[in-house]
Amino acid sequence: MRRLLLWAAVMATAIACAGNRPYEFTDANRTTDDYPPLVDFEQEATWRVCVRGGAVAGFARAQDEQLFGDWTGRLNYHAEPGSAKPIVEIRATRVFPVPSEFDTCTCWIRGTKFGRGANRDPETPSPFLSINFILADGSRLSLPFTKVDWMGWQLVNKRFSSEEITRLKGATFLGF
Repeated sequence: MRRLLLWAAVMATAIACAGNRPYEFTDANRTTDDYPPLVDFEQEATWRVCVRGGAVAGFARAQDEQLFGDWTGRLNYHAEPGSAKPIVEIRATRVFPVPSEFDTCTCWIRGTKFGRGANRDPETPSPFLSINFILADGSRLSLPFTKVDWMGWQLVNKRFSSEEITRLKGATFLGF
């Protein structure tokens, strides 16, 4: 199985000391990932945040919780009161070509709220994450990835259908 990309993102503000590794990594003795990433935050790259629909967001490299290297990305976001459908996009300003052979996208994501059960906050909707590409013909494609409705770090996997893989030939990763 080939992985399209691995991307570590903190999905809201985390308060911790620099250099701390999440318990999900220390307890499992995870020191390296199974696949090399297409996108990570070890090299400083420029990421642009685009918002609409009453969203407010900021994104930057961070060291408060480190996964496999020295850096992760942190997205801080919220919606203005009364916003019906806030949307936040994080776009890479570098080109990340999609590998010619792949079938899966993986991404470490840190959730910050429960979306179900007794611990959920019914006033706050769970964010939904999509993966965005620019296809070989120049058009954009957004594929659903996951609804973030958990606390702590999780590795999210999306296996692409054969139709999606065909459409993504020659594409570049745009962002989330």
